[in-house]
Amino acid sequence: MNLIQSNVKTMSSREIAKLTGSSHDSVRKSARRLEAANILTSPLAESDYKSRGKVYQEFNFNKRDSLVLVARLSPEFTAAVVDRWQALEDKQLEEARREATRNTAKLEAPFMTKAVKFTRDAAGKKSQHFHFSNEFNLINQVALGMTAKKYRELHGLEPSTHLRDTLTTLEIACIEHLQRANTTMIEIGMDYQKRKCELSKIYTQRHARGLIDEVKRLEY
Repeated sequence: MNLIQSNVKTMSSREIAKLTGSSHDSVRKSARRLEAANILTSPLAESDYKSRGKVYQEFNFNKRDSLVLVARLSPEFTAAVVDRWQALEDKQLEEARREATRNTAKLEAPFMTKAVKFTRDAAGKKSQHFHFSNEFNLINQVALGMTAKKYRELHGLEPSTHLRDTLTTLEIACIEHLQRANTTMIEIGMDYQKRKCELSKIYTQRHARGLIDEVKRLEY
């Protein structure tokens, strides 16, 4: 069951004014009339916003009340407001999915490092920090075509930037899948070059097409 839900709660009177081509003052007056008629489900509450160095007030409406307001104010623009709500909710859901995928990838990382340590300990070999960084470089090279360091340099990111914070949902999902697969291959004793080959196959078969389509969509 998908428990990810949108957290979009309100739409401001300013945004409604913009979507309907009405003045902000007209939107506020209509809202007050609806409130006086007990048509709105929530009482009007003002919040401040700044414009050109001055502070003004706006209302925030839940989805139902915003649609009622637009239907009263400019019914021909109801569809535009519905579309805007859909866009806001879709964006919020995508961000929630991205965060969930990011957390999963983050949880997979320790399993991979533990697998490296376990196999080296079992062979009587000491683990150095580069043994672990090599594995993450391998994953990033397969998934992104470069190491994390190169990726940050290419995109002008600070060295301290967490790579996962800058990637798309599909890129993070790809990394999570490759980390999980690499962990299993480490545990069964597969050498580095063989694992690199197998991970490249997984990337090509499971992720390449989706990532290419995503790049085209974002560029469009």
